[in-house]
Order: sequence, then C-alpha cells, then structure tokens
Amino acid sequence: MNDAFDVLILGAGSAAATAVELLRAAGRSVAVVADGRVGGACPYVACIPSKAMLHAAAARGEPPVEGAAAYRFAVERRNALSHHGDDTAAAQRLDELGATLIRGHGKITAPGRVQVGDEHYRYRDLIINTGSQPTIPEIDGLATAEYWTSEIALSSDSLPGSLVIIGGSAVGCELGQVFARFGSRGTIVERSPQLLPKEDRSIGAVLATAFEAEGIGLIFEKTVAQVVGSGEGCTVQLDDGTVLPPARVLLPRDATPSWRTSAWRRSGWPRNPVDCGSICIVE
Repeated sequence: MNDAFDVLILGAGSAAATAVELLRAAGRSVAVVADGRVGGACPYVACIPSKAMLHAAAARGEPPVEGAAAYRFAVERRNALSHHGDDTAAAQRLDELGATLIRGHGKITAPGRVQVGDEHYRYRDLIINTGSQPTIPEIDGLATAEYWTSEIALSSDSLPGSLVIIGGSAVGCELGQVFARFGSRGTIVERSPQLLPKEDRSIGAVLATAFEAEGIGLIFEKTVAQVVGSGEGCTVQLDDGTVLPPARVLLPRDATPSWRTSAWRRSGWPRNPVDCGSICIVE
C-alpha cells in the first residue's frame, strides 16, 4: 500500500465522501482513516434510523395498531434502511472514488505524519473529520444503570415499557415521541424552563403542548440527582427529592467533539500538540 498521500482525512464520518469526491476531482491522492464505520453515526445510529422510526410511528394511523407489533415492523424497516449497521457499501463508495481506506485509530505523530496501528503514513494536507462522542453526565448511580444512549435506542430491538429521558434537546424530543407513539410511557426531564432550550421559547411551547397531548410527561427546571437500579427497573431521583416510577434511563446524544476526548489526549494531542501549521484543515 502507498504510504504517502496529498490529503489524509482523519475520520470517516459523513463529510469524508464529499471531501474525497472534491479532492479526487482536483487530481489529489486521498487516504481516509476510519476508526469505526465509514459514514459515521448518521446512516447507522442517528439521522437515518431516527427518521425511519418517526415516519413509521406517524404512519400507524388512528387508532394506532398494537404498539409491539408496529414496533417490530418499524425496527425491521429501520435496520434495512441503516444497512444493519454494515458499512460495506460506504467503504466501496470511497474505493470507487479512488480513495485509500485505512482501518484503525489514527495518531498524529509529527507534522505530515500519522500512525495507524504499526503503520506510518505521510500527507501534505490533513482534514480532521473525527466527529463527536456522546457526553455522559456525572450522576450518582448512572454508571451501573444500564442506561441507553441514543445510539443504543436506535439500534435496539426492545420496546421499553417506560423511559426517563434526561434532556429535552432535539434528540431527546425526537426519541421521546418515537417511543411514546409505540406505547412506551415517557418522561422528559429538562433542566431549563422549556424543551429545545437553544431555540425560541415559542417553539418549545408548541412542542410541549403537542407532547402533553400525546401523554409524554414533562418536568422542567429540575435535574437528576441519583439513579438506583438498572435496566427498566431504574428509579430516578430529582434534585428536589421527587422519585420517578421505575423506567429505563435514556441519555440523548449530547455530543463532545472527539478531539476533546480521552482517546485524543492519550494520543498526545492536544495535551502535547503537534504543530500542523498551514497544512492542517479543521472541519
């Protein structure tokens, strides 16, 4: 395998294929280092499966068909649309575009050099496309609670009877509505006074009205202090002492850029930064 490239893309998320197509059209040699599935989270455990489930939930009709049966059908469709988590087609697309795919964790070792496993590669320009990782809050008892992240929720075949969703972000609202429409009893706990706290209050108010009509519980201006138990038997205690009925805990994806995670720190960057100079492009 060639070990020198005009451009090396560190991370194979959704932007990688677009970058490869543009760079190859410009006649540049490109390598993509994939520490995970080619295409990132979106096709497999985020955008595509969540919209598939929302569509299936909306198509159930009035009155809705029985929740468990509808959920099984929706999961089959979700899995088909997300290629059952298989990135073969996405990897083949990179090959068709003329890029070299390198599987493994990339580590910047010096300007113009990246190590993957025992192999070393050289580049002229670097694109950091490492995406993000879920942020897990520090809550007493959470580590042993067998909680769901949004990725687990969008790849599991199980329909929980009850959910406590920590956070009313877009992802939390999306998943809360999905599972409620298939029969789960859901409660969203949001520390701010509204759903979608980054949006205008009027948007959060409209969504809250819709959710209340669908039977989704909403708790505002409270935080989770403690989780006791595991799986669907978790009891959640709020900071005012309120204890919620047993449920599965769901943490919507609150993302931290991957270059800020411990994996990057273990690689020596940015704690011991490598000066990439003008040849480093941060996306």
